[in-house]
Amino acid sequence: MRSLRSRLFVLWALSLAASLAVGLLLLQLYQLSSSAETGRADAALRQGCEAIGDGYSYFAAGWAGPRPDAPQGGVDAGLRRDLGEVAVQALSPFGNVQGGLWLPEAGLIASPAQAAAAQPWQAALVALATRAGQDEQPESQAIASGATTVLLRACPLAGPIDGLVGWTLARVAAAPGYGELRLGVAVLLALVLLSSLWLTLMIAGYARRIGAIEAALAGHEAAGGDLPQIQLTGE
Repeated sequence: MRSLRSRLFVLWALSLAASLAVGLLLLQLYQLSSSAETGRADAALRQGCEAIGDGYSYFAAGWAGPRPDAPQGGVDAGLRRDLGEVAVQALSPFGNVQGGLWLPEAGLIASPAQAAAAQPWQAALVALATRAGQDEQPESQAIASGATTVLLRACPLAGPIDGLVGWTLARVAAAPGYGELRLGVAVLLALVLLSSLWLTLMIAGYARRIGAIEAALAGHEAAGGDLPQIQLTGE
């Protein structure tokens, strides 16, 4: 009985190892796919930031400076609108990238649609843009939210407006096959649990039948006489 139990356990352990290997392979393939999507989005953010910088340089070359009645920081409603248009034109080739500009005195500058879409991440954007302006180098950040990752990038802009920073934002959804991956892992887990239950029931059944045989033989040895009549196990 011990030999049968150990052999069945080895068989179950092999099936468990095979299931774990398949599950890990599925996870690794999904992570590679997700990493590729994130890499493409990050490259688009970098290109978008560069496009905003190029657009701002072109705009600044023909800018006459702030109006005399402009508020502190020199950004009035007209300049805010013009800078928002610079960002819109710069990011037009990047369909899934949103963005704009930022100034400590003026806050986030973008078109109304982009500004509304950025509201949930406004605090993170402001903190990122502040660091980029202080360090005078681009900064990036990724924020995970369920099956979606939000990528942020801020890049300082050289020009007549001190402290101006360009920013871009992209949302990366879970890679295709996320639902199928969860289903596949759930099926593997169910198969492992079912095989464990089946193995337990099988060993318990065999132990009960073999125990009956052992008890009959033990009784025969104690009483002596002919071999006992042992009921067939059906196995």
